[in-house]
Amino acid sequence: MVHRLWKVNDAAWIGKVRNAMADKYVVIADGHHRYETALAYHERTGAAGEYAMMTFVPMEDPGLVILPIHRVVQDNAKDKERSGWKRVKDGLQENFDLERCRQFHMDRIVAELFARGKEAVTFWVKRRSSESYWMTLKEGAGLRGKGKERHSDKWSALGVSILQSLVLKKIFKLTPESIQKGERIRCVKDPKEALEALECLSDFDYLFLLNPLQIDNVNDVVSQGERMPQKSTNFHPKVYSGFVLQKL
Repeated sequence: MVHRLWKVNDAAWIGKVRNAMADKYVVIADGHHRYETALAYHERTGAAGEYAMMTFVPMEDPGLVILPIHRVVQDNAKDKERSGWKRVKDGLQENFDLERCRQFHMDRIVAELFARGKEAVTFWVKRRSSESYWMTLKEGAGLRGKGKERHSDKWSALGVSILQSLVLKKIFKLTPESIQKGERIRCVKDPKEALEALECLSDFDYLFLLNPLQIDNVNDVVSQGERMPQKSTNFHPKVYSGFVLQKL
């Protein structure tokens, strides 16, 4: 892969870009923490912090890809000692149909997960050193109209929202704060690395693979003023790390 950078200092071209972007709204797809940090830096320093580096990609660009971020989870110690897999399985079956998975090759698992996801919200769950299952959301199950938190139907229909609310929060007692801190959970972008973390690190008990979101899913949620769920998107392309540095 080759990364190229051009410096544009022609005032006319800069003006054209500025005019083209004047009526656009921007979705912060990756780096909202950096954006918030830049705002805080600007408030503290004034003129010295008026600029921040950004990369803009058209949402309709066919090269824009969203990959999922998978969850490797540690069961609560007390719950694990008391009931373990039976408790987790019973909890899952309240909202999901479980079907034993007969695939063993990760590439095939990911491909089948994607195919199943076209019909219904589907995840793949694996127990540490044990069997795996397809998890398909039951008809009539989901988040719409449920819970104290008010979210749109678009947000509630996202697979990552469903997993976070009906599985991570309800069964494993993982709050947004504990997920942010990485307490009893690891969010992994590569499915093979996620499986390796499950089987090779003694801390974890379950792996949940997710399907990728579509750019329209993101636009539907953020255009209503809502934030996407935690760790829901892994956007590409990304600018090569360290390719450009901002002098502060």
